[in-house]
Amino acid sequence: MTGQDPFVPFGEQAVAVQGGNQLAETSDYIDSTGTTIVIPDGAEPVAAATREEGIVEVADGSQSMTESLAETGEQIPGLPARTKAAAATVAASDVVARLQTSSKAANFSLGFVAFNDRVTVDRPIVPILDIPATDDFDPTAAGTGGTCMYLGLEAARKQIERWRQARPGTLHVSNVVVLYGDGLCSNPQRTLQAAAALKEIPNVTVAACLFRGPRDTDSGAQLLQAVASGPRFYKTVHDAEQLREFFLASITLAGGGI
Repeated sequence: MTGQDPFVPFGEQAVAVQGGNQLAETSDYIDSTGTTIVIPDGAEPVAAATREEGIVEVADGSQSMTESLAETGEQIPGLPARTKAAAATVAASDVVARLQTSSKAANFSLGFVAFNDRVTVDRPIVPILDIPATDDFDPTAAGTGGTCMYLGLEAARKQIERWRQARPGTLHVSNVVVLYGDGLCSNPQRTLQAAAALKEIPNVTVAACLFRGPRDTDSGAQLLQAVASGPRFYKTVHDAEQLREFFLASITLAGGGI
């Protein structure tokens, strides 16, 4: 990357729309300068001052997240390999730091849900600028267990409903739920129902990511693809850097830029 180092999701070329009042032919736009407005899927431009985006990270905290990764780029020689949970913690913290330095930081809020066979963390959506650097995003911090993906999605829906009820005068609100894990679930049908309930809410996007370790398979990919709001909102990742990129790309494509 050069210049402003714009973030390009999933290797696609981004097209900038200068001034926020022109619609280009493609919907994959990136806003990294504060003067570019991102307009996904033919939506009308919305002035930054009238937009609020509530993000909910939904993190798998099951036993599979304790598996070690085969990372190369970020691993320090001589130290044990990071677990998927440790890499996810770093990725989430990096995303918070990135959003806090954005020219649109005041537009973003973030909640965090972790689950295994129960919801272990349920931190409500708060302004991104109010999140301290000490916040922990380790999905296994409260223990591990089985995988009930639907519990995480149902908790995210409740967070979104409460957050929206608290801002009835905002001209444009949107939400993106970023789910990651191994894609396995004790009740896939209930998970699909929970995802459908989220996607029925206006201006809610669900992004789903298969976080695959060396011993994982692709068996959970099909469910995660069905949970996502479309092909652009699904990705398989293998390390912290790819997970961070997926998180940022999802926010960019769903809500109008960073």
